[in-house]
Amino acid sequence: MGGYAGAVSERQPPMYFRLGGGGIKGVSKPGELVWSRIFVDGGLKADLGRGRAIALPLEETERRWRVTTPQWPMMHAVLDGVTRDQFMARHKANHILVAYAPDAQGADLALAAKAAMFREMGMEVSICGTFEAKGAPGVRHLLGGGGGVSGTSVNLISASALNSLKGS
Repeated sequence: MGGYAGAVSERQPPMYFRLGGGGIKGVSKPGELVWSRIFVDGGLKADLGRGRAIALPLEETERRWRVTTPQWPMMHAVLDGVTRDQFMARHKANHILVAYAPDAQGADLALAAKAAMFREMGMEVSICGTFEAKGAPGVRHLLGGGGGVSGTSVNLISASALNSLKGS
């Protein structure tokens, strides 16, 4: 809220930074995004998907800060086709890398380009949740050509499949 002007630095709790220090606290701007998470599980893997950051009333943001770590930045993110519980079951963390796009079509194209880049870097890539590629030219080509996202290097993981991965 308020961009950089609305950001503040607060002392981090000693359990995170025992020697002191501060971090920037603010709320991420609303907009279309591509999220990703890189991890090691029998090799280097990348999960990514589409979503959006949304604006919530100040009262709700403050309530969320009170029940988490209030010194940290916050993004009110909605991940397309992936619930909080599904994400946490797979990654055991709520941190994601985010790239903003000016609109949904640009985000679809950015997702495809990022997936292709990760694949070329030798990672096993999984596109999580729902991904429609509405009107973004070249998206299917970047994901492996032809008519879809099948193949060994790009996996499409639905919300129900993510839910079944609990404990894996």
